Amino acid sequence: MGAKKRHIFKVLALVISVFTSVFWAGLSSASSIDTKKTSMTLSMFQDPGRLDVVTQAATSLILWIPGNVYEPLVSFDSSDKPSPSVAKSWTVSPDGKTYKFEIDESRKFSDGSKVTAADVVYSLEQFKNGPILAYKGPFANVSTIKATKKNEVTIVLTARSRGFFRGMGTMAGLVMPASSEGKRNSNPIGSGPYKVVDYKPGSHIQFEYNKRSSAKKPAITSVKVRFITDSPASLLALRAGEVDGLPITSSSIWSRISSEGYTKDFRKILKPASGELHWLMVNQKLAPYNNPAFGKAIAKMINRDTYVAGLGAPKGAMVPQCGWGIMTARTFKPASKENCEIDYNPAQGMKEIVAAGLGDQVFEFVGLTDVPSLRLSADLITQQLQSAGLKVKRKDIPLAQYSSTIFNSRPPAYGLSLMGGSGTLADFVCLDQQKYGYQTYCSPEYTKLMQRADRATSDADYFKLISEANTLLQKDGVVIPLLARTGLGLYNKKLMGWTPPTIRVEIRLSDFRWEK
Repeated sequence: MGAKKRHIFKVLALVISVFTSVFWAGLSSASSIDTKKTSMTLSMFQDPGRLDVVTQAATSLILWIPGNVYEPLVSFDSSDKPSPSVAKSWTVSPDGKTYKFEIDESRKFSDGSKVTAADVVYSLEQFKNGPILAYKGPFANVSTIKATKKNEVTIVLTARSRGFFRGMGTMAGLVMPASSEGKRNSNPIGSGPYKVVDYKPGSHIQFEYNKRSSAKKPAITSVKVRFITDSPASLLALRAGEVDGLPITSSSIWSRISSEGYTKDFRKILKPASGELHWLMVNQKLAPYNNPAFGKAIAKMINRDTYVAGLGAPKGAMVPQCGWGIMTARTFKPASKENCEIDYNPAQGMKEIVAAGLGDQVFEFVGLTDVPSLRLSADLITQQLQSAGLKVKRKDIPLAQYSSTIFNSRPPAYGLSLMGGSGTLADFVCLDQQKYGYQTYCSPEYTKLMQRADRATSDADYFKLISEANTLLQKDGVVIPLLARTGLGLYNKKLMGWTPPTIRVEIRLSDFRWEK
């Protein structure tokens, strides 16, 4: 046999060898597929950057950690009926000012340590004194939080509070061990049904069943959340079976979801209760944005109908609004001439900017480079402001830098910004002018209205007062609501069990199961 033929046979042998290796590797891979369906992979278009729920309010984090890793002091169902959680029972004094919580001594954290009253006190104090204004709200009337026994926590209020007890079933009531101080950014430890076993920024979070949890063992014991920051790529990953669900989809791809058949091929979950708001934020603590005329003037430059149309959402999925509240909130009202305290009048708005001596001022708009839905939203708002005559300079930065700029700087280092997220009117209660949140809105008049509402003894009085607060929030022009939207999720049709959130916007992983 000639050298040339020997060479050809060697090449063929090598090709066959490689093919055989790949073939058997494929079989090996197939044999390791999860045939028992105890795992799933979900996709998220943002990486939270850090895992500390005390200081990080990003949706990309609070979708996953509450209810899965951390449990609240008290659980509430979708109709607000309370049930035991970390606290197995509680009593309330006749005047509504003293609560005693008996801690479930059988509960353990994922590190094996028992949940104690001291851990509960530590946790509540973290949220009470933390930087996230929304989590501080339930503690507005709290005087003291003490461990009065090894398994008893006594909380004394200065006044009756509707918001306090309900708050113990939200982010403000999440329980973590005191020993987790300084470690939560990468290693959150809780008593929930899952624990974080791996977090690779820019790649994924891996959850595994927490064998020490007192909850019933979930059908799905292993969950990977992949960070796919390119929204079209996340759709392709769903179509290819690389991920089993997109719990939250970016509004920038909603038109594709409809036109390319995703709502037919996958289970569509429209979630008004876990919807979100878009709002324009004005930095009340930074000149020249803190000029009272500024926010009120730019509120006149926003055409909410045009904004919603530009986002290309399916009909009814986004509704323009001037007030505050997701679509299921009692305070929700679509934008109208009657419901908007500041009317659309861009020419008048620009006149007011000039009259305030700000006509030649260049205003900085801080946006995001790596969150497509908010980037598109920022483009639309910027165009409207510039069309009205306002001089706007865009400063787009990555999410990690944005989180530091918006949430952690004191005072927050932004001029104008666009926000998306779920919120309540209680998020803007501000008892101390020096302890404002990232929204920077701190109105004594607003806070008094919300305090009175919190202490109201009848539903009628409560609704009247929060409606007054909602009106005042609009008039002040620091937080400028734009729209309310539903949540939209897509899942493999065989993946069952999605349930509405009760803590904030969490995806309750333990409720999922694969259809047999």
